[in-house]
Amino acid sequence: CALPISLKDSLMSRLDRLGEAREVAQIAAVIGRQFTFTLLDAVASKSAVELEATLVKLVAAGIVFPEERSLERSFSFKHALVRDASYESLLLARRRQWHERIANALEKHFADIAEHEPDLLAYHFGEAGLSVPACEYRMRAGDQAVSRSAYPEAGAHFSAGLKLAEGLPPQDRMRRQLDFLLKLGSALVVT
Repeated sequence: CALPISLKDSLMSRLDRLGEAREVAQIAAVIGRQFTFTLLDAVASKSAVELEATLVKLVAAGIVFPEERSLERSFSFKHALVRDASYESLLLARRRQWHERIANALEKHFADIAEHEPDLLAYHFGEAGLSVPACEYRMRAGDQAVSRSAYPEAGAHFSAGLKLAEGLPPQDRMRRQLDFLLKLGSALVVT
């Protein structure tokens, strides 16, 4: 949903006052409403010490707050609107670059997440405009949902994958679309 102009301007002005910390807020916003220090550290172009100092600044400014309930050190945006304003302040090309860096970091350094949350990687690869890996992870997410008998969820993943497959080269597109359609049909029959 679009933010009202006055609220958006107020949030943007708040972000602008952060100086260099604004970029970290934007990267965190691309990760999501909640983010871990380790993932942010893996994708941000800052040393751990610089990142620590920047997070202290973001917490002091009321942009993010530390999550106490998490096993891993993590943070959340104080409000979804703050996260949305940070995300929307990025140019589309830059946003896509960050999504790609996040997806690659998840794939390379966070194998457990890649295995258990393929929908997260499908989302980031899809937002990066990389249809091939996005389709692969969307298929995995659908297959995992089927294995848990979560057929409506599986149908949603296969439908999303079908839409992603439209961006593939013609020779690969038809094969992928057929794979998604067959699995979507089975999920819909059960549902």
